[in-house]
Amino acid sequence: MTGLHDLLEQAATDPIEVDVAGDLRRGHRALSRRRSHLAVGATGSLAILAAVGVSAVPRHAPEVAAQPADGSTAVAPFQTKYYDVPTPPAGWHVSHERPQYVMLTRDGTISRLDDFAGQLVVIMSDRKENYESATSVQFDGRTVYVNEMNDDATILSVRTSPGGNWLQVQYPKDVFPVHDMVAFLCGVGVEPGAEPAFG
Repeated sequence: MTGLHDLLEQAATDPIEVDVAGDLRRGHRALSRRRSHLAVGATGSLAILAAVGVSAVPRHAPEVAAQPADGSTAVAPFQTKYYDVPTPPAGWHVSHERPQYVMLTRDGTISRLDDFAGQLVVIMSDRKENYESATSVQFDGRTVYVNEMNDDATILSVRTSPGGNWLQVQYPKDVFPVHDMVAFLCGVGVEPGAEPAFG
C-alpha cells in the first residue's frame, strides 16, 4: 500500500507541464487525417489522382474526368448580392460577402471580414497567374485546376467563360473531398455586381 500511496502523492505534488494548444493541434491533425482517409474511400480514386498529380507533376499534369453521380449538376443556389453559391456544406453558413468574394464559415464560429484562414471562400480573380500548370479535373464540360501546394488550403480554379476571369474556391486542406468542391465551384453563379479581386 505504501508504493501506491507514494505514487498518488507524487502525482498530486509533481507539477507536469501540459501543452494544451499542442494537444489540440495534434488532435485536429489526427481528425483531418481520419476525415481525409474516409473521404478517399468514399470518393474513390479521384481524390488520390488529384492529390498525387499535383504534388508529383506540377506542369502539364494529366486530366481526370469527374461527373456528378446522378448525371445532373442542378443544385438549388444560395443567393447573395454578388454570387449564387450551391447550398453550403453541412455545418457551414455564408458569413461575409464583398463584390470580390463570398465567405462561408463553420457554424458556431466567428469569422472576420477579409480573413480567409480556415474559411471556405469563393473568389473571382483576373490574375494572370499560370493556374493551368496544376492538375486538371474535367467536370460537366469545364476544366477545373487543382492546387494543393499550400500547407493549409486547397485552391480550385475555373474560368467564368473562355478567356474570362478566374472563379476560385479556397478551403481548408483535408476538410472536403476534392470532387465535392469541384462540383461546388462549378455550381457558383456570378451576379452582375461581382468584381475581380485583383485588377
